[in-house]
Amino acid sequence: MEEMESQWVRRVGLNSPNQQRADPATNPRVEMPVESAARPRRLGPRAFPSERRAAISDHPITRDGFLLPISPLLLGFYSGFPGRKPLAMTRFVSACSTADGSRRLKCLGLCLTFLFVCTVVINVQPTRARAGMDMASPSLAESEPLPPPPVRDLPQAQLAATTKDLSLEMRTSPLALQLHVAHLELAAYRLREKGAYSCTFCKQESLEDGTAGEMQVMELKMRHAPFSLYMKWVEGGDTGRQILFVDNGPDSKMLVKLGGFKGKLLPPIKLDPQGDLARSESRHPITDMGLLKLTETILQYRQRDLANQHEVRWEMSSGEQYGDRPCHLFQIHYKSKTYEPTYRKSLVWMDRDLGLPVQVQNYGWGEESVELTAEELDEVTLIENYGYSDLDFATQLADGDFDKANPNYTFRR
Repeated sequence: MEEMESQWVRRVGLNSPNQQRADPATNPRVEMPVESAARPRRLGPRAFPSERRAAISDHPITRDGFLLPISPLLLGFYSGFPGRKPLAMTRFVSACSTADGSRRLKCLGLCLTFLFVCTVVINVQPTRARAGMDMASPSLAESEPLPPPPVRDLPQAQLAATTKDLSLEMRTSPLALQLHVAHLELAAYRLREKGAYSCTFCKQESLEDGTAGEMQVMELKMRHAPFSLYMKWVEGGDTGRQILFVDNGPDSKMLVKLGGFKGKLLPPIKLDPQGDLARSESRHPITDMGLLKLTETILQYRQRDLANQHEVRWEMSSGEQYGDRPCHLFQIHYKSKTYEPTYRKSLVWMDRDLGLPVQVQNYGWGEESVELTAEELDEVTLIENYGYSDLDFATQLADGDFDKANPNYTFRR
């Protein structure tokens, strides 16, 4: 450190760090003014204010016009700096104490002064004038909020009629059918991501004579890959019946355990899921069970309907419910048997929170010679009614839930 300081002293022409500049004969680069030959006495932090002001006013750097606004601050900071001064600070003040140093720092002082003024101008926010208001009054933020503007009152009958007309126009627009297709596509994606779930499944289908069968309620456990399901009838039909199916290939069989007294006497029965005996009590094979298969089937119909809008009428409505679940209801009405020979009308309830179809009702055409009201026609032409409630996607289903050796099942008793 001492060697570096001595080199700096020789370079600027000083005999020691505590002296100003040497004789002009030894350093001919700069002619030293006589009045700046003696360096002013350093004043520590305990100096009297009057002495500090006098020392600052007598310092050469304060006599320079360009550095006058900033030099008292620099020298005052240097004098009041506690402890040992850093070498860089000493060199800076020493350079400021010479005429040559003052000339070199003119531009720096002007720039620093300009930056200081700009900082003050930018940070000081002017107060907006408030005409007719006392300056001592509270600010606008502290004053009470203004009351809301008055709303133009409309007759309730006119308002309800306008809302109904707009809603009907929106509910029957092509956008409603496109929205239904988008809901179904999103529902299929969500179900594939879920993988497995358990729920309560309700089924009502028409019999061979055309009359509606009784409502059947079952416990259902479903897994998509590999396709596996377990069903148990808890109400309606053969109460206590159990079905277990795991798709392990083309030769996979459905295991059926009858309910009631027959189940206690007979062992489980293995059936082909596509056979006539397995499908004798259902319109669809067991391989089409579950929300994912139902969603994909409805989506195929709606994509076809979207491409043939002149063959169908549709309507979307909100505020509907299935059980205690809020739903959107989509109604599809077909115009002719030529386009759709099986279904005359289809109703789909989409759960608003889950985004899934939780109930589907499909109706046939009926006999044209019999005049019936809309409600009576729906009652005699109901083909199928499926509903899913108490959906549980959180509980993880393991292989044991689809194993006949499960102690909660009765396939081995």
